[in-house]
Amino acid sequence: MANGTAPLPIDVSDLDLPALRALENVVSDRISALEAEHREAAFRALEEIAQRHGLTKAEVVARFRGRRNGKPKNPPRYRNPENPTETWTGVGRRPRWVEAQIAAGKALEELSLG
Repeated sequence: MANGTAPLPIDVSDLDLPALRALENVVSDRISALEAEHREAAFRALEEIAQRHGLTKAEVVARFRGRRNGKPKNPPRYRNPENPTETWTGVGRRPRWVEAQIAAGKALEELSLG
């Protein structure tokens, strides 16, 4: 073909616009169905692998929870001295407890974990 693509298995050059639109819908539906089948097969394969290695679904999910795009989560860099369960990574907007500590005269470095 002139545009550098491989030839199609069917000749669409004689089809009018309504026929092409109908064909487009059929092709789109088939693509969606095949993608769903492939996803389902992949999930079945993952379940088989997990089962073969003695892992539960919950263990597999927990292993990857919180990760997006393969990047690890930012570890906390600051801790609230008044409530050690409150931490901040240093990324994004400062939490209220950080602002309150700074307003009370503490330096940000005093809240640092390291």
